[in-house]
Amino acid sequence: MNISIEKLDGLRDLQHLSEVVGESVEDLELLAQAMPKLFEVLIHGAGNIKRLKEAMASNAHFSAVVDHISNEVEVGGNVPSTREFIGLLDVDSRPKTESVYKKLEAWGYLEAFPKSKTVLVKQFTK
Repeated sequence: MNISIEKLDGLRDLQHLSEVVGESVEDLELLAQAMPKLFEVLIHGAGNIKRLKEAMASNAHFSAVVDHISNEVEVGGNVPSTREFIGLLDVDSRPKTESVYKKLEAWGYLEAFPKSKTVLVKQFTK
Protein backbone atom coordinates (compact mmCIF):
# COMPACT_ATOMS: atom_id res chain seq x y z
CA MET A 1 0.00 0.00 0.00
CA ASN A 2 1.33 3.42 -0.90
CA ILE A 3 0.20 6.30 1.31
CA SER A 4 1.38 9.77 0.35
CA ILE A 5 3.61 11.67 2.76
CA GLU A 6 1.18 14.64 2.75
CA LYS A 7 -1.49 12.45 4.31
CA LEU A 8 0.78 11.27 7.14
CA ASP A 9 0.49 14.52 9.15
CA GLY A 10 4.20 15.14 9.61
CA LEU A 11 5.26 11.50 9.92
CA ARG A 12 7.91 10.21 7.52
CA ASP A 13 6.27 6.98 6.40
CA LEU A 14 4.29 3.98 7.66
CA GLN A 15 7.36 2.66 9.48
CA HIS A 16 7.56 5.92 11.44
CA LEU A 17 3.81 5.70 12.20
CA SER A 18 4.38 2.11 13.33
CA GLU A 19 7.10 3.24 15.75
CA VAL A 20 4.93 6.01 17.20
CA VAL A 21 1.78 3.93 17.75
CA GLY A 22 3.36 0.54 18.46
CA GLU A 23 1.61 -1.42 15.72
CA SER A 24 3.10 -3.35 12.82
CA VAL A 25 3.23 -1.82 9.36
CA GLU A 26 1.14 -4.73 8.10
CA ASP A 27 -1.60 -4.08 10.67
CA LEU A 28 -1.58 -0.39 9.79
CA GLU A 29 -1.95 -1.20 6.10
CA LEU A 30 -4.91 -3.47 6.89
CA LEU A 31 -6.51 -0.75 9.01
CA ALA A 32 -6.02 1.80 6.21
CA GLN A 33 -7.81 -0.49 3.77
CA ALA A 34 -10.60 -1.66 6.08
CA MET A 35 -11.31 1.56 7.98
CA PRO A 36 -9.85 4.59 6.21
CA LYS A 37 -11.58 7.15 8.48
CA LEU A 38 -10.25 5.47 11.63
CA PHE A 39 -6.81 5.32 10.01
CA GLU A 40 -6.96 9.11 9.43
CA VAL A 41 -7.77 9.63 13.12
CA LEU A 42 -4.82 7.40 14.06
CA ILE A 43 -2.48 9.39 11.82
CA HIS A 44 -3.65 12.69 13.28
CA GLY A 45 -3.14 11.42 16.84
CA ALA A 46 0.31 10.04 16.02
CA GLY A 47 1.24 13.36 14.40
CA ASN A 48 0.27 15.15 17.61
CA ILE A 49 2.34 12.74 19.71
CA LYS A 50 5.32 13.38 17.42
CA ARG A 51 4.88 17.16 17.70
CA LEU A 52 4.59 16.93 21.51
CA LYS A 53 7.82 14.93 21.77
CA GLU A 54 9.66 17.34 19.46
CA ALA A 55 8.42 20.39 21.38
CA MET A 56 9.44 18.87 24.71
CA ALA A 57 12.89 17.96 23.40
CA SER A 58 13.58 21.39 21.93
CA ASN A 59 11.96 23.74 24.45
CA ALA A 60 12.73 23.58 28.18
CA HIS A 61 9.75 25.76 29.15
CA PHE A 62 7.36 23.65 27.07
CA SER A 63 8.75 20.51 28.70
CA ALA A 64 8.44 22.01 32.20
CA VAL A 65 4.79 22.96 31.64
CA VAL A 66 3.91 19.49 30.30
CA ASP A 67 5.80 17.75 33.12
CA HIS A 68 4.07 19.85 35.76
CA ILE A 69 0.60 19.26 34.29
CA SER A 70 1.16 15.52 33.81
CA ASN A 71 2.44 15.13 37.40
CA GLU A 72 -0.15 17.32 39.11
CA VAL A 73 -3.39 17.15 37.11
CA GLU A 74 -5.70 14.21 36.44
CA VAL A 75 -7.64 13.97 33.18
CA GLY A 76 -10.73 16.15 33.61
CA GLY A 77 -8.98 18.36 36.16
CA ASN A 78 -8.20 22.06 35.89
CA VAL A 79 -4.68 22.99 34.87
CA PRO A 80 -3.05 25.98 36.57
CA SER A 81 -3.72 29.35 34.96
CA THR A 82 -0.92 30.93 32.96
CA ARG A 83 -0.55 33.45 35.81
CA GLU A 84 -0.09 30.64 38.33
CA PHE A 85 2.72 29.17 36.21
CA ILE A 86 4.74 32.33 36.73
CA GLY A 87 5.13 31.31 40.38
CA LEU A 88 5.15 27.54 39.87
CA LEU A 89 7.97 27.46 37.33
CA ASP A 90 9.70 30.69 38.19
CA VAL A 91 8.90 32.06 34.75
CA ASP A 92 8.88 35.79 34.11
CA SER A 93 6.85 35.64 30.89
CA ARG A 94 3.18 34.68 30.81
CA PRO A 95 3.03 34.70 26.97
CA LYS A 96 5.46 31.75 26.89
CA THR A 97 3.01 29.64 28.87
CA GLU A 98 0.06 30.91 26.84
CA SER A 99 1.85 29.75 23.70
CA VAL A 100 2.36 26.27 25.21
CA TYR A 101 -1.32 26.10 26.22
CA LYS A 102 -2.44 27.07 22.71
CA LYS A 103 -0.34 24.31 21.15
CA LEU A 104 -1.56 21.74 23.67
CA GLU A 105 -5.15 22.78 22.98
CA ALA A 106 -4.64 22.51 19.21
CA TRP A 107 -3.17 19.04 19.67
CA GLY A 108 -6.15 17.88 21.74
CA TYR A 109 -4.58 17.71 25.20
CA LEU A 110 -6.28 20.74 26.75
CA GLU A 111 -9.67 22.38 26.43
CA ALA A 112 -9.91 26.07 27.28
CA PHE A 113 -13.02 27.74 28.62
CA PRO A 114 -12.25 31.44 28.08
CA LYS A 115 -12.13 33.58 31.22
CA SER A 116 -12.91 30.49 33.27
CA LYS A 117 -10.61 27.48 33.25
CA THR A 118 -8.51 25.12 31.17
CA VAL A 119 -9.00 21.38 31.53
CA LEU A 120 -6.72 18.42 30.78
CA VAL A 121 -8.76 16.26 28.38
CA LYS A 122 -6.24 13.48 27.70
CA GLN A 123 -3.05 12.26 29.30
CA PHE A 124 0.24 13.13 27.65
CA THR A 125 2.05 10.41 25.75
CA LYS A 126 5.75 11.07 26.31
